[in-house]
Amino acid sequence: MRTNHRKAAMLLLASFALLGCGNGTTSTATSCGGQTVDGISIPSASESSSVAEICKAGKLLAGSVVGFPEVVQDPTTQEWLGSAVDVGKIAADLMHVKFEVVPTGYDTFIAGMQADKFVMTAAALFATPARAQVVSFVPYSSAGTCYATLDPNIKTVDDINNSNVSLLTYTGTGSEEVMLKKFTKSKIVSIVMPAGGQLAGIAQLQASRVTVASFDSPTALVLASKYPNLRILPGGASECIKSPDLSTPIAVAYRKGDDKFGAFLTAVVAKNKDRLLNDDVKYADPKFFS
Repeated sequence: MRTNHRKAAMLLLASFALLGCGNGTTSTATSCGGQTVDGISIPSASESSSVAEICKAGKLLAGSVVGFPEVVQDPTTQEWLGSAVDVGKIAADLMHVKFEVVPTGYDTFIAGMQADKFVMTAAALFATPARAQVVSFVPYSSAGTCYATLDPNIKTVDDINNSNVSLLTYTGTGSEEVMLKKFTKSKIVSIVMPAGGQLAGIAQLQASRVTVASFDSPTALVLASKYPNLRILPGGASECIKSPDLSTPIAVAYRKGDDKFGAFLTAVVAKNKDRLLNDDVKYADPKFFS
């Protein structure tokens, strides 16, 4: 009996040992931080306050807002898609946590992060000097600004900087920040980005409420196709996409001072550069534009 008990105990210990190895491997593969996955180093909770918060919640919260084509929503499922969103999704996958978008606005991104509503942004944010004073950035793309007008006297970007010209901008956006410095003579008409996105700006233009409407360069071909009567500057839709005005890095933002988390996001972007570039092409489909 003792022999049988001893054999049974040994088998049980062996089983626990095997399970322990399995659990150890699984723990390494599924733990939230403090490991290297696919060549990317994920900081531990003690090294990064953002990682600590993510691991505790079991999800990565990212502030986002539609910004074609870096952030779009599937017209059928309303799923958040695009290169900016994929940066967050990939980071969450590596940490083995859920990814969740916190809808916000361009005018409330910084306040939302400072209020701990999310640990990063997954949006088409221009990495401007003013924003860089309060948050840190990881660029994943670049774009600039184009302008649409119906005024036959406005033929170049320089013509916009005139006291007789009213220029539509969007409150709190990075593009507005740099336009305010450039177009010092223009009458700036600043509105909060509405649910209809930049199409609402074109509606303002066609209703003669403004002389010029600004918009992000990736949308130039879509707008030119949808509104062929518009003059798009600089140089037409195709030229604007190639050489936009006020070209600026587009980035995800994270809390200032959390350098380890920033290095992690930088590695995510570098490792997935081709995927993110392909996203911008894929989601430039007009069906995603709003």
